[in-house]
Amino acid sequence: MMYYHQGNREDRFGNYEASIEKYTKAIELVPDYENAYFNRGHSYNQLGNYEKSIEDFSKVIELNSNTVDAYVGRGLVYYNLENYEAAIKDYTRAIEIEPDYEFVYNNRGLICHELKNYEAAIKDYTKAIELVPSNENAYYNRAFTYLELENYKESINDFTKVIELNPNCNEAYNNRDLIMLY
Repeated sequence: MMYYHQGNREDRFGNYEASIEKYTKAIELVPDYENAYFNRGHSYNQLGNYEKSIEDFSKVIELNSNTVDAYVGRGLVYYNLENYEAAIKDYTRAIEIEPDYEFVYNNRGLICHELKNYEAAIKDYTKAIELVPSNENAYYNRAFTYLELENYKESINDFTKVIELNPNCNEAYNNRDLIMLY
C-alpha cells in the first residue's frame, strides 16, 4: 500500500514517470492490485504512452469486468489514438454498467460528432443534459452539432443556455452572434 500511496502523491504533482515506478512496485507486491493498474494506466496516458495505458486499463477490466472507470479511461485513450470505434465500444459498455454517468454520454457524443453521426451525437448530448441539466459542455457540444445540421434555431438556443450557465463563456457569445448574423 505504501508504494500505491506514493504513486498517488507523485501523480498529483504531475510526476508521472515516478508515479509509474511506484505503481509498478505496488503491483509487484500485489499482482491483482486493480487500483494500481488503473492509476498507472492514467499515468501512462498522461505521458502519451497509449499502448501501455491500454494494457493497464485492460488488466483492470480483466480483474473486474464491471469497473466503469477502466472502460472510460481506456475509451479516452482510444479517442486519443483516433480509434473511435473502440472508444464507442468502451463508452457503451460503461453506460451499460452505469446508465447515469453523464460524462460518458458527452464523450461518446463527441466521437459520434467526429464520425459525422450527428443524430447519435445529439441523442448522447441530450441524455447528458437530462442527467445533469447544468452540463454546459453538453449544451455547447450539442450547439455545434445542430450547427452542422444547419438547425440554427436549436444551435442558438443551446449557445444561449451555455451563456445562462456560464456568462463568462465568450466562445458561446461569439458563436451565437455569428449564427444570428446569417
